[in-house]
Amino acid sequence: MDWQGMSTETQNAAAGGNEEAGTPDQVETPEGMAAPEAPETAEAARAPEADALAEAEQRYVRLYAEFENYKKRVGRENEDFRKYANEGLLKELLGVVDNLDLAIGHGREAENNEKMLEGVEMIRKQFMDVLEKFGVSSIPALGQPFDPSVHQAISQIETTDHADGAVAEEYRKGYFFHQRVLRPAMVVVAKNKG
Repeated sequence: MDWQGMSTETQNAAAGGNEEAGTPDQVETPEGMAAPEAPETAEAARAPEADALAEAEQRYVRLYAEFENYKKRVGRENEDFRKYANEGLLKELLGVVDNLDLAIGHGREAENNEKMLEGVEMIRKQFMDVLEKFGVSSIPALGQPFDPSVHQAISQIETTDHADGAVAEEYRKGYFFHQRVLRPAMVVVAKNKG
């Protein structure tokens, strides 16, 4: 542009300034175009960004809490798995204990089998010590009130030797594995005459 032949007003208008206002920001816009709106404050311009940041932080906190809960749940599941991993093996071993119990019972009925009886009783005690070491314990039954969660009734017997509803006879011992019932006790329940 040739500035020399222009008047001062024309030079100001061409440069985008306004002589009256004294600032180059106040430029008239061509007809039909709206002037861009400047944000009222810097905080108003940052409000959408701050909201987005706050939402992202809340989402992070929720995800972190969910992840911590997941880790705890998986830890509990792994602990239960390790605790009860040998359940099938122990159920099988209980059959051996049953046979030892039968041998001891028959040995008591026979005469002069003291040494054999002592040996079998020692084996059974040792075997039970090993089972107890791994969390197996026997369920109390004889004389106890019948509890369907730990006892399996196979019949009833009329008797006055035991209280009504108590276990009068035990056919097969029951066992806990930690806090779970590994096998319920097979029992006969007393029913008082009357």
